[in-house]
Amino acid sequence: MKSGATDILIGTKMITKGWDFPNLTLTGIIAADLTLNFPDFRSSERTFQTITQVAGRCGRCSEQGRVILQTYRPNDPVILSGSRQDYGAYYEWESQKRAGYEYPPFTHEVKIIFTTPRGYLFQNDLDQIHRCFEDVVNSETEVLGPSPAIYRYHKETEKWVVTLIGPKLFDMRNEIKEGLCCLKGENILDKNIIVQVEIDPLDIV
Repeated sequence: MKSGATDILIGTKMITKGWDFPNLTLTGIIAADLTLNFPDFRSSERTFQTITQVAGRCGRCSEQGRVILQTYRPNDPVILSGSRQDYGAYYEWESQKRAGYEYPPFTHEVKIIFTTPRGYLFQNDLDQIHRCFEDVVNSETEVLGPSPAIYRYHKETEKWVVTLIGPKLFDMRNEIKEGLCCLKGENILDKNIIVQVEIDPLDIV
């Protein structure tokens, strides 16, 4: 592409980052809004990043670049601010939305992932996991789950996720320890269950 031997490059988001093609004057994004439908509060952030990164691939030299963006939601604030390269407008919109829903960075999130053999946990086990964390957290911390992970199954295992949301990370770390101790006391945690804790994870799925 850089030498001019190739005129058109088609690919996934992998080709949106880091490349410097001086003679590139046209880029396009197909179905730019699909990532907005992903069940993650950072989906709009990732969509905005993709749009601005793709736009930044062209027009990097003397010739002016052009970006074509295909979308089913042309009036969405993320699409509008991304297409205009308006970082300030996007920041204001996104920060207000996250503050209203009490999403990071206005709170902290902890994701606790339980990986078990398929069918290992029954509903009463899941209810007990929720109760163990609900009983040890303070009034400022919310307990969500256990719920199936988006990518629930892998080979012979499955994943369940408990999410803690609260303003004080130090308190939440203590709550995690107490919750896991409760599960050990209830004989729910054993060698067949792998527990993974992610502090302020990059995604919630």
